[in-house]
Amino acid sequence: MKIYCTTCCKEKASTSKKIAAIDLYLSGRISAIYKWSKKDKIAFRILSGKYGLLRPETKIEWYDKKLEMEDLPQIVPIIAEHLSENKIEEVVFFAKNLTDFPDWKPYYEAIEKACFLVNTFLNIRIIP
Repeated sequence: MKIYCTTCCKEKASTSKKIAAIDLYLSGRISAIYKWSKKDKIAFRILSGKYGLLRPETKIEWYDKKLEMEDLPQIVPIIAEHLSENKIEEVVFFAKNLTDFPDWKPYYEAIEKACFLVNTFLNIRIIP
């Protein structure tokens, strides 16, 4: 199985209830990649600093957790388990350029390390 994936975002819907991840994150980037995934008939995941890989329909509570380098020992195994359990053979990771967006480094590291652990091919696509 192949997936399209991008990171979560800081901007979230204001809610006290659990809602679908795709509805919680208020990002044109996430919405656009989700639409591409539907058009291309490719599964979609959101890489969350708190939850790891999320299906768009997975209901989660509002949170404020940016992934940091010190979080990698906890989050990488969660991501790797998701990749393995769902038989994901390729991840197309839509990401911003690290030179301009250094805060993305932990997300790059997390997906790279998890993919390496379970022998999943990682294709990084830089987005504007």
